Amino acid sequence: MATTAEKQQNTAMHAFALSNVMVGLESTIVATVIPAIVDELHGIRLMSWVLTAYLLMMAVTAPIWTKLSERYGTKRLMIIGTTIFVLASITEGLSVNMYMLIVARLVMGIGAGAMAQLPYVIYGTQLPTEKRVKAIGNAIGAYSIASAIGPLIGGWITDSIGWRWVFFINVPIGLLMIWLIVRNYHEQFTPNRETIDYRGALSLSVAIISLMLMIQELGAQNPKMVVVAVEAVIAIVVGAYFFWTERHAVDPIIPMNLFGNRSYMAKNVMMFFQYGMVSFVNSYIPMWGQGIYGLSALKGGLILVPSSILLAVGTRMVSPLMANNSEKRLIRTGSYAMLLAIVILAVVQQTSSVWFLALAGAVFGISTGIVNGTSQVAVQDAVAQDQIGPATALNSLIRTIGSTMVLSMLSLSLNTTFKNAINTHHGKIQINQLNAISSSASAADLPSKLVPLLRTILYQGFHYLALWSVLFMALSILFTYVDPWKTRDNLK
Repeated sequence: MATTAEKQQNTAMHAFALSNVMVGLESTIVATVIPAIVDELHGIRLMSWVLTAYLLMMAVTAPIWTKLSERYGTKRLMIIGTTIFVLASITEGLSVNMYMLIVARLVMGIGAGAMAQLPYVIYGTQLPTEKRVKAIGNAIGAYSIASAIGPLIGGWITDSIGWRWVFFINVPIGLLMIWLIVRNYHEQFTPNRETIDYRGALSLSVAIISLMLMIQELGAQNPKMVVVAVEAVIAIVVGAYFFWTERHAVDPIIPMNLFGNRSYMAKNVMMFFQYGMVSFVNSYIPMWGQGIYGLSALKGGLILVPSSILLAVGTRMVSPLMANNSEKRLIRTGSYAMLLAIVILAVVQQTSSVWFLALAGAVFGISTGIVNGTSQVAVQDAVAQDQIGPATALNSLIRTIGSTMVLSMLSLSLNTTFKNAINTHHGKIQINQLNAISSSASAADLPSKLVPLLRTILYQGFHYLALWSVLFMALSILFTYVDPWKTRDNLK
């Protein structure tokens, strides 16, 4: 029978998985309620910030939370981060205008940085290998499933009790999580008393924020190149200062020797592209179903259900598979399966059955579960024990940038397709009609004679996205061959 300590540890791990559910839901659930928010708060010009602000601050603060945890402990900071998340949720639900909502989203992103990042640090530093593999698999599965079902839950809540409850629902869940952590999580760590690297934290934050804003602007329908240039200069200059100051810092936010670890960095680049592919599949398959096949929003979302279910299955398979297979074999084999799923999307025709989308999602889901679960373990195994925290934080940051950058590049490709189509059919179609065809609700208001043409153009755009994605996935696989696959036991 399990001892009381083991039972408490298991309960604490479930609480940390719950934090991944909350963070994952919040990443996508808001997309469904944006129309209702914009309608009530009259802020269509600012609506993109409702989505961006949260993800931006979550990415930026992850390394900072990790560094602070070395000084103050993960338990205390998990409680603080969750409290920030809960208070921000209340503020969002009570928002009287878009500015109040966006500020609250920024604050929520700060709390989410702790909730998304610190559990992986805890798994890497507090658990033995077998339990670590299982815990990481559960966390990835919880986050991914929550992200996938977020739009469905958001739509149901909005229709039933109003959009504000999308935020209020976080309050009891967050309080439950805090209570479980306080009662069950017993941390063992030696505090790091070195001076906190404030210059590194500030310069990293400014550089990453500038970079991600630049990426977002590039993905816009009509990017302002002056803005892109200014943000690029800020990102480069401040980023260079960050690397300079980190080389001279007593206790840097991100140890510079991580960048010299070839095995670790190869895995980071590999995951940069892989997580971009996850964002591509989750973002575009439902839109593909609505825009090309004319499915309702609910049915379009349901296409991803096989992917979500099998992703959870894949993450649960990681632990038993690792007992008889190397990390390299699992990641490389799973990556080829991910590539197969993208290829299926690339060869799907406009007249093909919608079930091909579900098939591609299913193959992608189970392979992604295996690859991402194994990769998270492999990243931690590729560094020294005392660098697991910062290595995990840097990996999280690179994955987030990968998701954002890949999606922005795909958006740029789609917008280029639209512009070319408008020029080809001059005066016949407009950009607002191409935007409308991607939603089944908006498509109903379009002139019926234009719908076939608009769907053909949208299909062409999605087809190019799939082709680009094949290239990105191939690059990810390439880095499994660049990787020397060294672990902390044989690092030199």
